[in-house]
Amino acid sequence: MTETEAAARLRRGEVFPREMADAAAARVKATEPRVITSLMRTLDVARSARA
Repeated sequence: MTETEAAARLRRGEVFPREMADAAAARVKATEPRVITSLMRTLDVARSARA
């Protein structure tokens, strides 16, 4: 989905930010395994801030 579609789905409450972040991380992990380490650290920090 495009960024515009994703933003619209978020506004309508069809998906939640964490779901979008997890989906993005899974896609990065599948296509760019070397990048995933720093991405996961960033996601962990973001998740901790929301807790």
